[in-house]
Amino acid sequence: MPSLLLVLLFGCVPAPPAEDTQVAARMAEGADDPRFTDLVAWTEARMAEWQVPGAALAVVVDGQVHLVGLGVRQWGQPEPVTPDTRFRVASLSKMITGAIVAEEAAAGRLDLAAPASDVLGDLTLVAPYSFADFTLLDLVGHSSGLQSIGLPHSCDADPATLGATMAELTPDWALWAPQGELFLYSNQGYGLLGLAAERSAGVPFVDLAQARFDGAGMGTATYDWVEAYVGEHATGHTMDLTTGRPLGYRGFEERACVASFPSGGLMASARDQSALLGVLLNEGEGWMTPAAWEIFTTQGYERSETGGYGFGVSSATYRGYTGLSHHGSLGGYFAMVWALPEAGVGVAVMVNSDHLVTDPPEPWSKPTQRIMERALDTFLGLDPVERTSSVRPVEEWSRYVGFYHSDYDLGNVAITLRDNTLWYADTTMAVPLLPYSRDAFQYAVPLDDGRIAYAGVSFVDDDETGAITWVATGFGLARRR
Repeated sequence: MPSLLLVLLFGCVPAPPAEDTQVAARMAEGADDPRFTDLVAWTEARMAEWQVPGAALAVVVDGQVHLVGLGVRQWGQPEPVTPDTRFRVASLSKMITGAIVAEEAAAGRLDLAAPASDVLGDLTLVAPYSFADFTLLDLVGHSSGLQSIGLPHSCDADPATLGATMAELTPDWALWAPQGELFLYSNQGYGLLGLAAERSAGVPFVDLAQARFDGAGMGTATYDWVEAYVGEHATGHTMDLTTGRPLGYRGFEERACVASFPSGGLMASARDQSALLGVLLNEGEGWMTPAAWEIFTTQGYERSETGGYGFGVSSATYRGYTGLSHHGSLGGYFAMVWALPEAGVGVAVMVNSDHLVTDPPEPWSKPTQRIMERALDTFLGLDPVERTSSVRPVEEWSRYVGFYHSDYDLGNVAITLRDNTLWYADTTMAVPLLPYSRDAFQYAVPLDDGRIAYAGVSFVDDDETGAITWVATGFGLARRR
């Protein structure tokens, strides 16, 4: 199967640092370790440089827990971030959903290999597609072909309405690719998994999640928006290009749509993340049964010890160390988790800002990625690596040129190369592409509030020949003719 597919990335161009960065507060806990002290000092300096209002870090090393809250919960306000400040952790929510589904499968209540229609057959998709076209395991590994447009930001948040809400949404959903042919990251898929688990267990999804929180010791993790709003929480920020300073963008007063709970609705603190790291570093002990852990860490999309995706986690390597990771991105917030069991090292990073910290953007543009790499290098005893661009030289861009077609949602796409600029054109637009990474590009999208977002266009090659076979966007995919 083709390699991992990048579909859509958003971020704003960083502005020059302002004088009053306000990144001064620090609240740390844990064993005295000069490595952690150095990491915190480095992170504080970068936050000032990048104008990140607040951050929270959790580091677990050989069973020792280090926690720190840095900066402020909201730009211009004095309340500091602490280890108990809740952040919206976006797609880190999928790990909880994955654990629930793995446990249901281990208990024999969910047959992951059966058509999804066995559990979700009363729901409908855009004709001619149906839930018989893919399995629950396809949803687990993002290989169902189901579209990847995001779920509604807000709607009825009553946990009891998950099934009814999904039933209202799915008639507008389509497949973008054949089953099993591509890794196509789909928030919709994890919303459906949450509903499938709810039905198989006969227990509301949020109650199933609470059992995972209790098992891991995640004492403040929640989907309860009232509880989170009245408690200690961080407001999400973006970059205001007019003032060159962070702008409060999305807070906890906005209730997430209940349909997004399984894919991105979780709110959690650094203390919660340290507890999660603890179970990830110890084969799920206390979090799930051994049988469920085996499913959780082996099944999914091309899953192996060193690669692949399933149950809300990526199996990946970091500079020779194997482990589990995931990143979360939601307007105003970034979050990231890495657990390397063989090294006994786990790190979680959360920030209340969504702007990128390099211009032009590169894969390591997110502040969470930069802080994470520094933390892992520090506690693995590795020298930091100087980042270099992964972008292919212009001379190689002809490999993308051609016509692409989709029988699904996108229609016809033309990729052309003119004056050393790659152009994307479909029936709705023609835009120049900016290089992002090896086979991924972006185009600028002006927003109504004056910000600039970047939408992704990625190219997927054939594993055997290396030839480009697909183009992927946030609105669909098309196969090369």
